[in-house]
Amino acid sequence: MIWFVSVLLIAAPVPAAVTARISQVLASHWRVASSAVTIQWGPVAPSVAITDSARFRLLGSGKDGRYVVVIQTIGLREVAISLRAGHQDSAWVATRPLPTGIIVGPEDATLILQTSWGPPSPDPSPLGREVRRSLAAGERLIAPALGEPVVISPGEPIEFTWEEGPIRITREAIASSRARLGESVWANDLTHGGRIEGIAIGLRRARLIAKGTTP
Repeated sequence: MIWFVSVLLIAAPVPAAVTARISQVLASHWRVASSAVTIQWGPVAPSVAITDSARFRLLGSGKDGRYVVVIQTIGLREVAISLRAGHQDSAWVATRPLPTGIIVGPEDATLILQTSWGPPSPDPSPLGREVRRSLAAGERLIAPALGEPVVISPGEPIEFTWEEGPIRITREAIASSRARLGESVWANDLTHGGRIEGIAIGLRRARLIAKGTTP
């Protein structure tokens, strides 16, 4: 997406009014208050002279808040300057060091206000999710550091179900693989024998998806 903007005259490498107007453009695009937007400029050559009436184009996808601004200088030459943009937003962070493998509980997480780089992306609640790598106190609780917890482990009894309209079939099986929510799991059918496959849908529960889904 490209924007063209004109601003007032201020003598500065990158005029404050240019920064303010870019903040307004991003705030409108991100649907946040312009006062919540933070901009950090990359290096600007001392010879570059930019007026507030200069036109500019804001380029880039904005991944991690990174853009390139092509600005017209006093001599009508265009220069490219990098910037990083973010906004003040609430984020879930660890209240204490969290080791790999634990399930995040209410005492392990808190919401704080911090600068998030790039467009808004609200953090889902980390409660009930598994820590995939060790986290320090204050570190943000988001994927891939967090993931769905293991709900089925090898050797555990599982209830497999299959439903179609009013028909519901339930089978008991012993898990032969581990699975998180939404992952495939294999088990040994205790009633009919053989292996059956399903999708983990809860703690020691799965939905039948493969051979063995009928009596």
